[in-house]
Amino acid sequence: MGTQSTGSAVRSYNSSPGVGARALSLVPGTKSQQELIGEIDDGILIQGVSGLHSGVNPVSGDFLQEPKGY
Repeated sequence: MGTQSTGSAVRSYNSSPGVGARALSLVPGTKSQQELIGEIDDGILIQGVSGLHSGVNPVSGDFLQEPKGY
């Protein structure tokens, strides 16, 4: 595909490696919410999630959250 690997694979004890992130860190930017929304051609706006750790399955690695937004 013409790209170099970033080494960002994750896996559980019973699966092959796949694309994923383990320690995701989000840093604040300088754009307003309206500027960010204006740059999106197709997407959704998630304004919050409920039960941050309730949707994590440590065995399968599945991550399920209930989003709140538009």
